[in-house]
Amino acid sequence: MPKKIILIRHGETEYNRLGKWHGWVDVPLNAAGKLQAKKLARRLKGEVINALFTSDLKRAVQTTHSIAKSLGIKPIKTTKLRERAMGLLEGRHKEEKDVRIKKIWENFFNDTDETYKGHGGESIRETKARLHAFLNNLNKKYKQKIVAIVTHGGTQWYLLQLLIKKPLKEGTAFQNAGVTVLEKDRWGEYHIAVLSDTSHLEEK
Repeated sequence: MPKKIILIRHGETEYNRLGKWHGWVDVPLNAAGKLQAKKLARRLKGEVINALFTSDLKRAVQTTHSIAKSLGIKPIKTTKLRERAMGLLEGRHKEEKDVRIKKIWENFFNDTDETYKGHGGESIRETKARLHAFLNNLNKKYKQKIVAIVTHGGTQWYLLQLLIKKPLKEGTAFQNAGVTVLEKDRWGEYHIAVLSDTSHLEEK
């Protein structure tokens, strides 16, 4: 596996601003998100990065474009880094008044049942399976390299679970254009060196 993994959440979209959930809805960055992507690129310009991966959804690809240009590296797009497909919940607010939808939300976020698909999208198990396949590819091709990954909030949550192999603190959130850094220790285990840092967004 890579010696260092930089996880990046995409910049802001109108769905983010309005509090709607994306899933696989292909929403582009808004003006604020495009500016965030430029600031991300400035932050990462001095980094040594051997490979840059991105989800194939527009919000991630657009965020990656600025970073790739800054680094002079060609990004690798993959469907395996997509957000979890949310089915009926895509484009909705979490605070729904409809009782049936409220129940679906509760079950969707119930991590104890990784097989739940009542929302008509992916189960947690299916999402983790494609992310596991992505990590297997990293293990084969990018051992002891430095890799950057532009993806989504939910996807980052599951990736961290697979990489650090322990539960995340309840309430952990990944901000738009936030940077999370995982580094290997002397025993080959990953630890979180930086968690969803957005200090670069405060720069003018």
